[in-house]
Amino acid sequence: MFSKRNILEISCKVLGLFCLIQGIPYIASMLAFVTTADMMNRYSSGTVILTVGTVAFHYIAAFILLKWAKGIAALLVGEDQPVEIKVEVGWQKPVYTLCLRVVGAVAIIRAVPSIIGAIIQIILRSRFGATSSAPWVSLIIHVASLALGIYFIGGAKEVVRIAMKGSLREPDSNNV
Repeated sequence: MFSKRNILEISCKVLGLFCLIQGIPYIASMLAFVTTADMMNRYSSGTVILTVGTVAFHYIAAFILLKWAKGIAALLVGEDQPVEIKVEVGWQKPVYTLCLRVVGAVAIIRAVPSIIGAIIQIILRSRFGATSSAPWVSLIIHVASLALGIYFIGGAKEVVRIAMKGSLREPDSNNV
């Protein structure tokens, strides 16, 4: 028998590995940029700072998720309840809710560096007088992704309610 915390602890460790993998392309682009760019150019240095910050974020998040997975699981799951996978027990809802929390964590991990990048782009473009709505649209999209991730980590009660009406529907006491 396993518990919700055990599942979430494993999920945190998987997310830690996901962060490690997500950081690899940024390392390559950072190295390529540093070796080819003129470091005296202010726009270039802003891009280097953004890339280094993104790499740092991914690897710090990976370290935290891998090192303190048990503590994070205890923080996110207040009561450590066993998960019994039996059809008559209604196991779908707790497992689905737990999976939504994992998806929420992935959304947050992806959104935070993107939000920071969009803000830096907006600042840099405003300093150089460039007018484009693309960074603002990007910022709005990534903030929405962050909000959705936070909602999913919180349990996403409406999403669970809607999803349980489908093929994973639990027996409804009103229809018995």
